[in-house]
Amino acid sequence: MSIRKTFQQVSPEIRKNLVVIFLAGVLFWTSMASQLPTIPLYVRSIGGTPEQVGTVMGAFAIGLLTFRSWMGKFADQNGRRRVVQLGLLVAAIVPVFYAMLPPLPIMFGLRAIHGVCIAAFTTGVSALISDLAPPQHRGEIIGYMTLVNPLGLSLGPLLSIWIGAEYGYRGIFIAAAILAATGLAITIDLQEAESFLKAKMLDRINLAEQAAQNELSDRPGNIDRIDRLDRQLLPQISFWQLLSSDRVRIPTITLFMCGAMFGTLASFLPLLIEDRGLAMSAGLFYTVVALASFMSRLQVANTVDRYGRGLFITVGLICYALSMLCLFISSHSILVILAAIMQGAGSGIVLPTIIALLADRSTIKERGSVFGAAWIGFDLGIAAAGPVIGGLVRNVAINNAFSIAACLGIVAILLFATQSNHSLTDSFRFAIGRGKDKYAVPS
Repeated sequence: MSIRKTFQQVSPEIRKNLVVIFLAGVLFWTSMASQLPTIPLYVRSIGGTPEQVGTVMGAFAIGLLTFRSWMGKFADQNGRRRVVQLGLLVAAIVPVFYAMLPPLPIMFGLRAIHGVCIAAFTTGVSALISDLAPPQHRGEIIGYMTLVNPLGLSLGPLLSIWIGAEYGYRGIFIAAAILAATGLAITIDLQEAESFLKAKMLDRINLAEQAAQNELSDRPGNIDRIDRLDRQLLPQISFWQLLSSDRVRIPTITLFMCGAMFGTLASFLPLLIEDRGLAMSAGLFYTVVALASFMSRLQVANTVDRYGRGLFITVGLICYALSMLCLFISSHSILVILAAIMQGAGSGIVLPTIIALLADRSTIKERGSVFGAAWIGFDLGIAAAGPVIGGLVRNVAINNAFSIAACLGIVAILLFATQSNHSLTDSFRFAIGRGKDKYAVPS
């Protein structure tokens, strides 16, 4: 189905919200991507070693890991809109401090704080889009809405090249702050999904009935007690129970492997290009990644609801692994461009499909918590890749970092093909598009 036909089938209010989310997403990811090729070079310019570059880049995930699950619970309790806006606020503030060109220890701390914006924005947006999208078109709408990521990844590096040539590192960081602040401004009228509000309304009715039965209305402090009851209406499952549950565990591990491959790329690609003396920039690489990701997400959006989630995740993981392999053996710019195409295809297929998979496997009351728990895998992969892989390749050629990442991609393929559903047979059939997801919650 075409984009136009799909969006004509939803209400004007939903269309308005989706447009606001899309525009805010483009601004957010352009802001983030403009800094992606800049920070490793800045760290090296002030004397940072490859291991220190990896540590600073990986520090970003400290904020992600610390706040991701909390953001999911907050989104379920207080709404997705506030979480989205918090992410944009942090994304607007932290680059201002980057613009002061701080030394390494301060840069490490700022990167950790900066990670909170991803924890908030991606968790809130994923849950809000999943709430807004009709179940029969969920994968398609998620696919279209995640086009903001490749758009931002293509615009951001080009912006950093242009502004960096004129104004240096400081100019790039100020521009990133302005972009995020603009995204925050346009979300003022963003609304929650009607289904989410109805669920909260039913909760409040239940609370009123329970309060009446317990005669809370005649007692001092009843508001505090109702707020405690409100929190009790959320699914009573601990973070670790949710993370280790059959429906969430394998998607989380898959995201960990993808995060580790992305973390390797973000930390060591600029260094690989410099060390190999290749006639290209990291900005060009990320632009190609974005274009490939854009095209693959369009294909996912058009077909994922028809062919199922499993096949697309398998194909995407293969692309991830091939990308890392191309970078490992890279001796010419053509191989690096091929790696960029594979990387873009991998991320463009896997990430929106896993969002749809997690939405299928969760109810609206717990959706924020499920996204918050599963995406910790991606965050942990990013956090571990820089320092761990950086330490392993400290005394060898930098391209060896990508051989390790390629192995992680292969492991991810094997795990998903054998453990993603109830049994080995069900998992394999699901992974090749021949079986249904046994963990999906009925619509």
